[in-house]
Amino acid sequence: MEKLESAPESLAEIVAQLHWKTQRPGLAGGMVLLQPGDEVLCVQFGAQISQLGFTQVQRLIPPGVPFISPQQPLYRYTSPSAPHLVYQMGVDQLSVHLVKPFKAWRELVEEVQQGINMLQSALALGGNTITFESLTLRYIHGFGDANSATLEWLTRTLGIAVSFPPTLSSAMSTDTSTDFSFNLKTTLTANDATALTLAIRKGELEGAPRIIMDSALILSHSIAGDAVSDSLNTLHGQWYNVFQGMTKIPLTADCEEGDRHVTEH
Repeated sequence: MEKLESAPESLAEIVAQLHWKTQRPGLAGGMVLLQPGDEVLCVQFGAQISQLGFTQVQRLIPPGVPFISPQQPLYRYTSPSAPHLVYQMGVDQLSVHLVKPFKAWRELVEEVQQGINMLQSALALGGNTITFESLTLRYIHGFGDANSATLEWLTRTLGIAVSFPPTLSSAMSTDTSTDFSFNLKTTLTANDATALTLAIRKGELEGAPRIIMDSALILSHSIAGDAVSDSLNTLHGQWYNVFQGMTKIPLTADCEEGDRHVTEH
């Protein structure tokens, strides 16, 4: 079993995010229209999760805002006794955030399942059920090489070599600039339903300038609530095999459990 307490200093956050879909009018620009049921579900979820000690509730969007970005959470739920764990609810989404001090990978899986149970209990109050349409697993790292050229860092750290035609190279700003970023999205050959994303940028993380690496695997097919734990373990193993295989720098702790799930699936 992976012991996340031995995770490298660069690992800042692990996020598991679940999406489902409800009927609502479409808006231009990809925004989503808030409906009364969104607020009701968030409040009901808060009542359920408070039974587990998550009694601190913060509304992240001012009342009366008519529409938001689909990725914008509406509420955050925290517990004084679990400072390393955050639940967030948005429009058709639930996310679980694990931050320092890390414990064990198993704990994140258990907390995600716990959140699903509380969500299903909240939905049952209105006689509703859902099937999840996607599951995302994100790892967010911050590296203290903020003065490095981004492309040189990509090559040195991850083995990714990027080159540009001379006309573009001479016209673009230097990749030591904080404006420079690198983004990649592709699908895994082992599973057409799983997308891989990688975003590299410079910014501030944990109060210090960092090169921020945001890597994720996104599983896009129907997932029953009781199948999320297995899917999360599979994504975890796939993430490790891909990203840790790119570099000798440790990105997470030993991942025997994740590798075992990949083998079993």
